[in-house]
Amino acid sequence: MSHDDDFDYRTAYGGRYLTAVEIPEAGDDFTITGARIVEVEDPKTKAMKKRLEVGLQGLPKSWLPARTASGSIAAMFGDRVAAWTGRRVTLHCDPRVKVGGKVVGGIRVLGSPELREPMAVEVDLGSRKPPAKVTLRPTGRGPAPAPAPRPPTLEDLGLTRAGVNALLAEKGRPAADDSNLGAILTRLAHPDSAAALARARELSHPATAADDAANTLPDLE
Repeated sequence: MSHDDDFDYRTAYGGRYLTAVEIPEAGDDFTITGARIVEVEDPKTKAMKKRLEVGLQGLPKSWLPARTASGSIAAMFGDRVAAWTGRRVTLHCDPRVKVGGKVVGGIRVLGSPELREPMAVEVDLGSRKPPAKVTLRPTGRGPAPAPAPRPPTLEDLGLTRAGVNALLAEKGRPAADDSNLGAILTRLAHPDSAAALARARELSHPATAADDAANTLPDLE
């Protein structure tokens, strides 16, 4: 048996999702590969509840960030999760974190190598709790890399969600939701998708399209 590595024994009993003991206390940098909403079982009530799932490059497990952690990421990179993909975040294990009065440790967001200066933010934890005050700090060296381009929005393309979903229905595809709308709009914005974009605009604003058609009729008076 090899004893080359020194690790927390609890990592041998981990489940499907990333746990705090699998992240070093000193912190480490990770690139976000994507985020989506999933349903997981609440260990106390056994009921299913919605959680945010975040993928991290190089890790076989995905991460279910707590509200403070996800709010910290949003403070750095924006509220829309599509903008998080490709961004770098520094996580560490905080052994002082309590759950239900028991010290179990938790994954905290230290900051990002992309930050140029510290950020003092307040994260909304819901109506029953005061906001969490967090200071996020630069964790890299040198200038921050240019941020990833922002996906186009419905407003940028002159579309409505109903119009986009009508186009998808015509093509026999499922309706868009918050997890894939950004990717669909990015494809529609591509020059090769000009015809599909024009059709989506017609479906988004049928009254305008009808008015334009009426204005092309010859004057009969």
